[in-house]
Amino acid sequence: MPALPLLAKGAADLRDGFAARDLWGYLGWQDIRQRYRRTILGPWWLAISTGVLVLALGAVWSEIFGVDMRKFLPYFVIGYVLWMFFTGVINEACTAFTQFQGLILQQRIPFSAYLYRIGMRHVIVLAHNATVVALLILWVGPAWSLNNLYAIPGFIVFAAVAMMAAIPVAILCTRFRDFSQIVANVLQVGFFVTPIMWRPDALTAFRWVADYNPFTHLIDIVRVPLLGAAPGIEAWTWSIAVLALSIATGAWLLGRYGHRVAYWL
Repeated sequence: MPALPLLAKGAADLRDGFAARDLWGYLGWQDIRQRYRRTILGPWWLAISTGVLVLALGAVWSEIFGVDMRKFLPYFVIGYVLWMFFTGVINEACTAFTQFQGLILQQRIPFSAYLYRIGMRHVIVLAHNATVVALLILWVGPAWSLNNLYAIPGFIVFAAVAMMAAIPVAILCTRFRDFSQIVANVLQVGFFVTPIMWRPDALTAFRWVADYNPFTHLIDIVRVPLLGAAPGIEAWTWSIAVLALSIATGAWLLGRYGHRVAYWL
């Protein structure tokens, strides 16, 4: 089948899945409630763990890198929380279809709805971790300004890229069950080569590692506004290009292999 009909078929799945937001929104919320049922603080344990971790690592790494802790902490915590959101979505995408095998085999629901459900889970987790970001910025970060509003469209693009990147991961991991190990290794390496705990200015001969890393720009369109500045045109150009490529790739794969997923379970 030609590429355009496959893209249209996959785009229809993405659209129909998003239209079922009442379903995946409710189920994603219930997943979090069930996961933390009978706990006292619920998902707030995640925020506490994140706060303790970034404070401890921020204090150590600011000393190692020789930078002011008050400048390093906001930079680090924003990048870390965003990276945890992205890796959480991608790692769960490895079992996006296998964990819902019963539903897939019994009901006809757009495959993208299962990925949106996973995304909803991690948006809720991110909302709890965002309190840590807000508190640290209030404590040691820059003053709030109108530039902070750029973080809203920045996060929409960032989250959309995460959701679209989850589609090929979900399809490949359903077809090849050991592909999840490759995904885990790639994400682990990606954390260290992305400016999360270090700044691009620290690089000299290897500055291209940050400049040509799409995650650098995707994180910057959220982190830079929260630090009080406006993202550059280069960061937006990279991010929009990655989003367009992710949507096209995800739609094509859904159109090409969506009908086979049930047979791979």
